[in-house]
Amino acid sequence: MSNAYTFYGMDQDPFPREIRGTDQRYLSGDLKGALNIGRYGAQERGISMICGDIGRGISYSAYCLSEDLSRSRYTIRYMPVCHVSPRDFYKELCRITGAVPLGKGRQAMITAIRKLADELKGKGMPLVLVLDNAQNIPDLVFKDLLTLTAEDYYIANRMSLLLYGTKNLKYRFIMEETSELEQTLVSHYQFKGLSEDETVEYVFHHLKNAGASEEILKPNVARSLYSLSANGICREIDNIMRDAIMIGSQAGRKEIDFEVIRAAAQNRKLDS
Repeated sequence: MSNAYTFYGMDQDPFPREIRGTDQRYLSGDLKGALNIGRYGAQERGISMICGDIGRGISYSAYCLSEDLSRSRYTIRYMPVCHVSPRDFYKELCRITGAVPLGKGRQAMITAIRKLADELKGKGMPLVLVLDNAQNIPDLVFKDLLTLTAEDYYIANRMSLLLYGTKNLKYRFIMEETSELEQTLVSHYQFKGLSEDETVEYVFHHLKNAGASEEILKPNVARSLYSLSANGICREIDNIMRDAIMIGSQAGRKEIDFEVIRAAAQNRKLDS
């Protein structure tokens, strides 16, 4: 572990680049809203969308929901969507769900996934697919979504499809050729970002989790992170605080003050 963290009495990185465990979550208004929408979408079945600006914690909310949903009530599968072809998308979907196509090609894979979802629904363990970075879903697959989830004549839904992504995902729903999808959304949440008060709570929550004393940072200094992070973007707060801990420790300062925070924010601008 870096000497910077031990300098401030911490036993771990309070603002890691990798995804945090759910036990370390800060339950912001956005995370509460996203989890409630995700739970509702899982219960009702159909297509739900959770989106917002990059860095707001959308992928983290997808991870938290995947961990929170009851394994005794749902068959939960999580899949991060990369820039792949429709064929590779469905191949990965078949792999994580265990669906076995009886033939070759995209249609055979869709049929296999639909059949598996029907079987799981019949057993009282409906399939919940959590697709992260869903703005990257291939165009052809995006047009398939309604066919994939809805039963014949769209009377009911065979599974839940929870789509997490940037605002580009929302724009794709309102395009003319996919406008029917927007009308069938079961639920929708758009991230707003942390408020000023939440920014302060967020920072102290993670410092405390790492074992740091609240004495290393004054609340008014933590509040300044709201504007420095483009109005409460979690990823920017993490980046600035990570740099501030390094700068402060190197300068031998036991308190991270305005000067250190501003230096860290300036450092982020130079890196970008």
